Amino acid sequence: MAATSRDNPHFPETRSQEATLASLKVVEININSIVRKQRRFDLLYFLELVKPDVALLCETKTNSTHKLTLEGYHIVRNDRGTKSKGGGTAILIRDSIPFEAVYSSRNNEIIEYSIVKIKRAGKTLFLVSLYANNEERRTFIVELEHLFARLELQNPDNFYTIAGDFNSLQINITNHGED
Repeated sequence: MAATSRDNPHFPETRSQEATLASLKVVEININSIVRKQRRFDLLYFLELVKPDVALLCETKTNSTHKLTLEGYHIVRNDRGTKSKGGGTAILIRDSIPFEAVYSSRNNEIIEYSIVKIKRAGKTLFLVSLYANNEERRTFIVELEHLFARLELQNPDNFYTIAGDFNSLQINITNHGED
């Protein structure tokens, strides 16, 4: 699983660690059910067209009974239980990129996430795929703060990208709904 950057043209060896991490092509997709066959076909087409190094997926709507493989990618998933529908996150990361799957959000009430960590030359990049349901906002903030603490953001050698569906309340003059 730990291939070197020389094996992957999308993850070139460079002198600067920041430039190497910055060269990653990362996309976020609200897949709204990867269980459906058409969505998997659409995802495969998108991956072939865009060729991302990492894809952060939210609302996968998968559970432990669903099997999922995609050629050329490792998959890190956070599924809901077998009886609960909705939610779920996943991260697709190219086979040739060394990474570590970290943390779990299984005990959270609001936030679900998958996290991978890429370490290079003393720097750490955390990639987080996040889904938050529409429930209690105070719990959301507490769980988000807990996530930030776990990522040790005070460490100047830790970097992160968090993307997904936060189901945040957005209020402006013309829109008083959720977005």
